[in-house]
Amino acid sequence: STVRDSLSRLVRYILVLSDTLEYELRDEVGGGVLILSRPGHRRGAELANECALAAVTSIMRQITHSHVVPFAVSFRHPRPASDEPHRDFFGCPVRFEDRVNGLHLSTETLEAATRLGDEGLSAFILANLDDMKDELADRTIAAQVFGVVTDSLPDGRPSKSQIARRLGMSERTLHRRLAEHGQTFQSIANRAQREAAESLLTNRNNTLAEVAFLTGFSDQSAFTRAFKGWTGQTPLSFRESSPAL
Repeated sequence: STVRDSLSRLVRYILVLSDTLEYELRDEVGGGVLILSRPGHRRGAELANECALAAVTSIMRQITHSHVVPFAVSFRHPRPASDEPHRDFFGCPVRFEDRVNGLHLSTETLEAATRLGDEGLSAFILANLDDMKDELADRTIAAQVFGVVTDSLPDGRPSKSQIARRLGMSERTLHRRLAEHGQTFQSIANRAQREAAESLLTNRNNTLAEVAFLTGFSDQSAFTRAFKGWTGQTPLSFRESSPAL
């Protein structure tokens, strides 16, 4: 029935839409901030974060009786060459290289009534969403691990404990949930490294040393040994036998 209630539902059920995107609604002086978290720090993730917060703002404007304007928007990544499109869309100051990716909203905005709130329909939908959320939480665990490992590789191959923390669970819980689906962290991490390496090797603009670094290896010789173990080929022979990009 209010913007705050709507955002709380988004926080709770975002897993139904995405297995890598998370939201948190946190109180702050004068209102609250909707914080977006997504694994990865590449340019694609930066653009996706901007689009996600723009989409939430657009939806808030559609479901309320007034034109919602945050009192600030913040992004963790550096300022682009021009932030005029950002300021034009959000209608407020836009901060870059901030602590969080977030929409900072006043108490008045958070308590604003929505146009289509319906308690009866909401109760029915929530029951189904809870079932979907529980089902997806188990079914996508391997995909979640694969995605987070892949995004982390340029910083070095992550450990199981690091990935568990990123996914908001203990290492033991992660091990159990993967085992329930016949998966292991080691096999998923190996597959993430292998698929990333094969993709990067097809682009001849990447040197072998760069591919090794981007796939989480400390040096090219360690990468060569691992790649040969996975494929039976050296990285160079794989590249020479692959179509050039």
